[in-house]
Amino acid sequence: ITASHAEGLPLNVIEGVASGCVVIHSNLPIFGEILESVPQMAALRFDLGNVSQCADCILKAPSVTFDRQEALEMGRLYGRQRMALQYHRIYQQLLRKYLG
Repeated sequence: ITASHAEGLPLNVIEGVASGCVVIHSNLPIFGEILESVPQMAALRFDLGNVSQCADCILKAPSVTFDRQEALEMGRLYGRQRMALQYHRIYQQLLRKYLG
């Protein structure tokens, strides 16, 4: 369960889903972006601060299943090599912009 009010890169969600765990999560936009690869997880999303919805998601969690291959693919999308390359590209763009 992740009830965050803010997240940068929610590694706990990525690792949990890639490990085959269902993830109950608040409705932060970053979680939606990450879980697009595993649409079944949308059923386990609750509004920030809504304890009742969170409790409902906990009760639903045992019935939520997803394709393990989808979860592994999601993990690859956010793997360290891909993320390092994306950061490298961002740094190159910034250097070009500010150093000419």
